Amino acid sequence: MEILKKVEEAVLILIKASDKGSYKKTEEGYSFEFGKEGKCIVDITLMGIDFKIRTIKWIQGNYEPIEGSELYNQILYEDLDNINNEEKVKKIASIISTINNS
Repeated sequence: MEILKKVEEAVLILIKASDKGSYKKTEEGYSFEFGKEGKCIVDITLMGIDFKIRTIKWIQGNYEPIEGSELYNQILYEDLDNINNEEKVKKIASIISTINNS
């Protein structure tokens, strides 16, 4: 039950950290997309918060690009245990901003 509270807290912090974006429920938790064309993908799982950058790959023999994502950063819940909510929001907002401005 403790881990579900951490997931819920992460969702609320993520909403506070970035007011623009969309999210969906996944098998593992929640997935948020922020920035222009969803450049920053944030997955909230039972382990922690994964920050990913949307990628487009061209594979030889394909006529269309294949969308994917690459892990940029990860925050485990235990890394957030000793900081207050304001610092958590700043930390998460900073990572999202860095991805969207790259």
